[in-house]
Amino acid sequence: MKKLVFALMILGLVMASLGVTTASVSPDSIKPGGSGSITFTVSNSATAGVKASGVYVYLYPQGPLDVQSSLSLGDMASGSSTSVSVPFKVEEYAKSGSYLVSIKLLSQTTDAVFGTVTVNVVNEPIFTLSADKKNVEETDTLSITIKNDGGSAKNLRIKPQGDFALAGTDEVFVGNVDEETTVVLNLDSRSAEDGVNDLQLLFTYDDELGNEISETKTLKITVNKEGADILFIQNSEVITNKDSVLKMTLRNIGNIPLNELKISFESDDVKPKETSEIKVGNLGVGEDIAVSIPIFVSLSPGVNNVDVNLEWKEDGETKTDTVSIPITITSDAEVGIYLEAKPAPLISGQEHTLSVLVSNLGSYKIENVDVEIESDAFELLEVQQSEYIGGLENDDFSTVQFKIKVKEGYEGAYPLKIIINYRDLSGEWKEVIETKDIIIKGMVSTGDGGLIFWIILLAIAGILVWYFKFRGKKK
Repeated sequence: MKKLVFALMILGLVMASLGVTTASVSPDSIKPGGSGSITFTVSNSATAGVKASGVYVYLYPQGPLDVQSSLSLGDMASGSSTSVSVPFKVEEYAKSGSYLVSIKLLSQTTDAVFGTVTVNVVNEPIFTLSADKKNVEETDTLSITIKNDGGSAKNLRIKPQGDFALAGTDEVFVGNVDEETTVVLNLDSRSAEDGVNDLQLLFTYDDELGNEISETKTLKITVNKEGADILFIQNSEVITNKDSVLKMTLRNIGNIPLNELKISFESDDVKPKETSEIKVGNLGVGEDIAVSIPIFVSLSPGVNNVDVNLEWKEDGETKTDTVSIPITITSDAEVGIYLEAKPAPLISGQEHTLSVLVSNLGSYKIENVDVEIESDAFELLEVQQSEYIGGLENDDFSTVQFKIKVKEGYEGAYPLKIIINYRDLSGEWKEVIETKDIIIKGMVSTGDGGLIFWIILLAIAGILVWYFKFRGKKK
């Protein structure tokens, strides 16, 4: 019996087993020069009664990491486990990246066991903000210089928080910021308090490891509110260099009623068509009133701050004020479409190259121009149904070509739908759909033409035989 027990113990030593589990790094990411710890569990899953003798842990870092190289865990009984925490430091010169640390377990009774853990090193951006002015009007532009003393920030977006907003958009795309850049904000401060305010800006960006990070930066800004406190809300599209109707909602967000309110535009680029002074009427505290103004605007596309003169009665006294309001102007972009086929005309059952010429007939450049064609009369011999042109200056044009095959049996006029997508200078996407008729001719048969050719050839031969043979005999 004693010999059997001894044999089983020997077998147990062979089956002794060490393992590394639940390895983790704290914190999740570390900046260059920072410190952290690697934590993992070492367990002995050997059969009952068999211990792992003289267990050692060895750590092998890859990259700019300073890690304790080894430590002793002593003997480990079967079924036991212990938690190990090893401190480390990231070198000051380290670049952003993910670095592996190999873990090796070794004892007198087991073979080497390996595990790995990843340490993420990120050189985080360090932003410092400065503004070109400390005081802003209710609607104003604010130029902000962003200095970055840390790692690169990619795809930076900025969005005001709280009582501040942006005119015409909800956020500003800045792009990559490696060292320093300047961004201009069309700031709408009408909902903020008069006086000193905290302008909170939400920065959202991707760090050098591709992680999306959000942080809030704060600037002290003084908002100057004077005179009437009116919120102007644009409710219609206004097209540059064309007759339009400007529809707005006026909301009294102040503390006093505005009686017999009148408005007029300061800029010569905004011309009301009917009267220069628009009578709004009485506007009580918290009330809304809608106005529709036939207008002609010669401003460039995009968000424009327009000065508006206000006149109203307060406690029987006439008061005036001038405010700047944002008006979004849409481009008068218009495209012309022209077709050409090679070879021409289009023949049923034949292959052709169909050219589509797109011309910018508007006053301003259009961008991201894309052309698509559709028709039941032919098959498109291309890998995609659309072709990209890009940007077109005003009075400029460009041509794209499509390889097509006209379907068998199609003759006469058939509709061709052309779809043009583009973005104008106001930032709005436009879609133009135009349908043109294309003329298709029937396939020319060569069979009858060949028969006629041989008939004519035989007739000529007969005449020649008659002339030289029979006419010669008469002579």
